[in-house]
Amino acid sequence: MRRFHIVGVLLLIPAMMLPLIVGCDKGKDTPKTNGGDQKPKTVVAVDITAPTDAVVKGVVKYKGSAFEPELEPGIKGHKEEALCMKGPGNDTKVQKWLVGKDGGLANVVVSLEPPAGKKYKIDDKLIDPFKKKEVVLDQPFCAYHPHVSAVYAKVQPFVVKNSAKFSHNTNIKPGPKNLPKNALIEPGQSWAPLVFEAESTPINISCELHGFMSAKLWVFNHPYFAVTNENGEFTIENVPSGEELIVNMWHESMDKKKEFEKHSFKKGENTVTGMEVSK
Repeated sequence: MRRFHIVGVLLLIPAMMLPLIVGCDKGKDTPKTNGGDQKPKTVVAVDITAPTDAVVKGVVKYKGSAFEPELEPGIKGHKEEALCMKGPGNDTKVQKWLVGKDGGLANVVVSLEPPAGKKYKIDDKLIDPFKKKEVVLDQPFCAYHPHVSAVYAKVQPFVVKNSAKFSHNTNIKPGPKNLPKNALIEPGQSWAPLVFEAESTPINISCELHGFMSAKLWVFNHPYFAVTNENGEFTIENVPSGEELIVNMWHESMDKKKEFEKHSFKKGENTVTGMEVSK
């Protein structure tokens, strides 16, 4: 009888485990209720199809006390100091803060960005002019001309040349979407035109033979950008009218682009006012 009792116990063990096994299987087959298995929905941006008949102008001003431009400290004592000092105008000055007429600030990048959920619809009529509109970065003495520039990604050619009577080394350090480029440029020489992918931050450019030289390049995925001239002035053409756009600005003193305002531009000329940058 004792042997039969043991056998009975052994037969009961699988029966007792059956609910646990069924329960585990049931848990695996039950779909999650928190949406964890569902793929996120892809948001498709809507094209901005408004007429591109607006022109946006403005002046970015320096906000602060007047100051005298400082001599670029790296020039002093450099082996080519005498050649560097022959540069005209602001060539020998610190390039970061160049203030012109009526407090206008040079080298500020202004861009018009579409709002969330929208994107520019850009046709060949807008693209074609940029294909022929080279942006040239020159180094005639010991400063880059211009100090800040901007191009249309995958469309607008960027040329680096050396019109100085001495050698320059140009080192382009882009973000993750572009390859770096670093080479000596002899007097009178230039690189073949370069075309860049859009970057979310400016590309740094420097000269290893003159370590104090630097330049910045912005690459946009649309044509709605400009860099202020020596008097802080800018113009952006062929802007969609009647659509609220985001006016962004960037200066070398800023970590990133900053939103200035949201604005819907009318057909014809529009003027953006109140744009200022302070130290």
